[in-house]
Amino acid sequence: MKNLLENYVLYLALGTHSNDQVQHLLELRDKYAGDLEQHPHLKAIVDNYLSTELITVSVDEYGVKGLELFHQKKNEYALLHLNNFRKQLIQHNLRIISLYYDRISLKRAAALIGAGLDEVETELCEIINNKLFVARIDRPSGIINFKTK
Repeated sequence: MKNLLENYVLYLALGTHSNDQVQHLLELRDKYAGDLEQHPHLKAIVDNYLSTELITVSVDEYGVKGLELFHQKKNEYALLHLNNFRKQLIQHNLRIISLYYDRISLKRAAALIGAGLDEVETELCEIINNKLFVARIDRPSGIINFKTK
């Protein structure tokens, strides 16, 4: 059961954000609460993805490097998966920031998230292109406008 639960949580965590993803995470948290309690690193991932607060983007703090999907000797795509996991964590934080701010400087957003300016801007552009929310970046002034007319 652990391997199945682990794979399902990671499948949801590495996927692009959607209402379906949130629904599956909610169902997972409700139906398999006991199993998640036995695996605190998986529970932390589910709880953080469902939170409306900023979360850490440090992959090391989630304790996933020992999992088979992220283990470099067992999986040739481990580094790609780790980078994708970090990307999803950054995008989560950008969604949360968009809930609380109408405007924010790119530097401040990067500081709140705990990632570099280029990384935050890249993920923000991807979110905008995927139409997960509406925002505009004023690059000369370094301002992100989340509420546009």
